[in-house]
Amino acid sequence: MKFSDKWLKIPFIILVVFAFSFSCSKKQQVVETPKPAGPEYGTVKDSLGKPVASASVYLVPASEQAVSCNQNRIEYYPPRAHIVRPPGERAFFVNGADSTIYLASIDEPLEYLVYMTPKPGKWQVTYTDPKGRFWFKDTKPGDYYMYVKPASKKHLMPGGSLCCGVTTVKGDEDTRKEITMLRNVSLEEVGKDWDFLFVDGNQKTPDGLYGIRAEDCGECHIEQYLEWKDSTHAQALQDAQYQAEISKPGSPKWVCLNCHTPIQNQRPYFIRGLVEGDYYRPIREVNPEYDPILERESISCAICHVRDGYIIGPYGSKVAAHPVKKDKSYLGDLCNYCHNVNDVLNPATVCCFDIGREMRSGEPFRKGENCVTCHMQSKRRPLMKGYPSRKGSAHWWAGSGAPKFFFGYDNMVERGYVPGLKITIKGITNVRPGKEAILKVHYKNVAGHYLLTGDPERFLQMEAALVDGSGKKVYKTINKIEQHWIWEPVSYKDIDNRMKPLEERVLKIKIPLPDNLNGLKLVYKGTHVRLTPGHADHMEGSVSNIREVYPLSTIFFMEEIDLKTKKRKKYPLKELMAISKKKVGVI
Repeated sequence: MKFSDKWLKIPFIILVVFAFSFSCSKKQQVVETPKPAGPEYGTVKDSLGKPVASASVYLVPASEQAVSCNQNRIEYYPPRAHIVRPPGERAFFVNGADSTIYLASIDEPLEYLVYMTPKPGKWQVTYTDPKGRFWFKDTKPGDYYMYVKPASKKHLMPGGSLCCGVTTVKGDEDTRKEITMLRNVSLEEVGKDWDFLFVDGNQKTPDGLYGIRAEDCGECHIEQYLEWKDSTHAQALQDAQYQAEISKPGSPKWVCLNCHTPIQNQRPYFIRGLVEGDYYRPIREVNPEYDPILERESISCAICHVRDGYIIGPYGSKVAAHPVKKDKSYLGDLCNYCHNVNDVLNPATVCCFDIGREMRSGEPFRKGENCVTCHMQSKRRPLMKGYPSRKGSAHWWAGSGAPKFFFGYDNMVERGYVPGLKITIKGITNVRPGKEAILKVHYKNVAGHYLLTGDPERFLQMEAALVDGSGKKVYKTINKIEQHWIWEPVSYKDIDNRMKPLEERVLKIKIPLPDNLNGLKLVYKGTHVRLTPGHADHMEGSVSNIREVYPLSTIFFMEEIDLKTKKRKKYPLKELMAISKKKVGVI
């Protein structure tokens, strides 16, 4: 062979080797499940009717099923069991010391048998092909349970329409069975139109810090920490009305917690998805980073200021003991995560906090302003002890002046509370015995959002009353600003006369006068009603003594006019807070 002929053959050999390798790789990419001998037993499909491939199908003799499906599932978990969830499958976790179930996603005795006491030599296990079909070889006649383990994250929940029923297999007879698996939906998929599915993941402690609890931050940022402790944010989880609401049998508790404990470190479970998109059937997974103390702090420092190992603030710093990111716009928009949530979960469950959208409707009057502008008033103080004073934002959030507990009235004015509704008594005319006086009142919404906003059960009640010398009311008339809802059997709003941002109204109120005006005075009072006595009575079943621990209303305006002398007395805000604190159990 010549030298040239020898080298001409080399490209040909390389081409043959490459072609052979390519054909092998093609064969490896296509994996067909060969049809075993015997009749086709059945198919596995999800709840959308799509075949489920590569799922494990167990055929468990009925004699192995020793417990009833209706018994308490805790009885089936032996002590010191610790099962980790394999990828794409569901399992459960039991504390080794006290057998406390942290993840009870396996709720059938059959599942207990398959996961806890598998008998590979005794039970038949097969797998579904790409069309969802499965077969069993040499099955002896008898009664069996069938159980399907999922094969992908799309089907996170164990399935099988025969989990609690017995199927009879008759030898070689083709007894076609179809098993429907529950198809679980991710939060991303189901939550496209929902506002409340935003829980931020576990936040790690930034370098240089002990932890991310408020008490950790308070070691250095003392004034800010003390302000936060007096805020309603610090009691968001302990709020008696909130606790009563989530204690209702139909309450989707995990949904409500997304705003009252909004970072994952505060939650004992991850919510990975919903069974068939049903928010009443969340798919839970144990959160190893759960901090119960941080949970009890409710809306604390970390909720706004800790992200991705950094402290986020309105100012940057090169000398701080921890990494700092400057992002003022992020902090200014953060309120909308909770205060701009408007979802109809079902016909009887509504969450309507439209404050962000209401703020935008107030533009251009409020252009450039946000929640921080009014609710975190500017304050000069040192960032830390020993540091010079600088301009910052107070962390009191006095808000609407409706505290969670009676002690909240003690420093309400100092915390910057200003009523959103400005009331001005323009005057009273035609004050003559036996005649009808005309009271002229001017309202102005000085807030950047609707009044009232947020909780739909709150309302503003303005009362004009004639009061005699003994303090007895001889006449009264009430005007309300509210959104009124019908809750049963279907929720809907039948009244909404709330004031838009910066809206003004003038009321002319007719007051019938008696023949004798001596000692009479007109008292005009504005009250923010958080909870009516009737609603409080309804909640007594969930939170005992709610009237004694929870302020039902706050008086934010009161002015008296002596009908004889025309002298006026307008009560200062601090005095109104003291009066409100004494109104236990009444509005």
